[in-house]
Amino acid sequence: MTRKAVSIGLPYLLGLFLCDRLSVCWYGFLGILPLLLFLGLGCRLRLKQLLLCGISFAFACCLYCGYMYRVRDALLAYGGQTVSLTGRVENVDVRDNEQASYLIRTNIGGHTTRITYYGADLICQYGDSIRMTAVLAPYEDTYLFPAVSYYQGEGSFLQVQEASDVEIIPERNWSLVGSIRAYADRICAKIRMTLPKQEAGLLCAMLLGDKSGLDSPTKTALYRLGIGHVTAVHRSCDRSIRSAFDAAV
Repeated sequence: MTRKAVSIGLPYLLGLFLCDRLSVCWYGFLGILPLLLFLGLGCRLRLKQLLLCGISFAFACCLYCGYMYRVRDALLAYGGQTVSLTGRVENVDVRDNEQASYLIRTNIGGHTTRITYYGADLICQYGDSIRMTAVLAPYEDTYLFPAVSYYQGEGSFLQVQEASDVEIIPERNWSLVGSIRAYADRICAKIRMTLPKQEAGLLCAMLLGDKSGLDSPTKTALYRLGIGHVTAVHRSCDRSIRSAFDAAV
């Protein structure tokens, strides 16, 4: 049973990894499959095991390419277009000058996806619905941040370039993630009441990923030192909870 799981799992992960690193998926399939067969013969695998590895690898490549061509390319075609959309707020990251970054789960062209929106702090929370008329645009990498690959990992291919008629619809039903976020906010509030502003902001960012108390020089210093990831714990936990929630639904 263990050998079967390895014969299926490793080629499958290898196929996904290779397709993600190559601009054309089928090059990965045609290039690595002979290598897999060669390694399999060198390890004296049986014919059934070789076939199982090849089928698992081919399935991963087909699955990845199908998703990219049918979902990603269809969504990227909306770049530059103006659409009316309604979505669910999955993350709010409050920035300086009363601005905030939102991760919104919505439906565009029949495809469920996530988009990001940067605008005024609307004082909303996880689970609230947001409605807007938006001009969409694809992500662009900069020398400071690989936005395309980062947001692709979150299932997001588009961002809001311009928005108008933005409206927040509060969520009145109970949710697990919303309750966890509310509890984290209460902890941050107690920390801010106990410690000085700068120390409280740094502690909240390290423990719960709430970076609203950090000023721009502190954020810049953390990332320039290469330790900015210590403030990403809370968002990573949220992502894991959302993934489990999506799988359950």
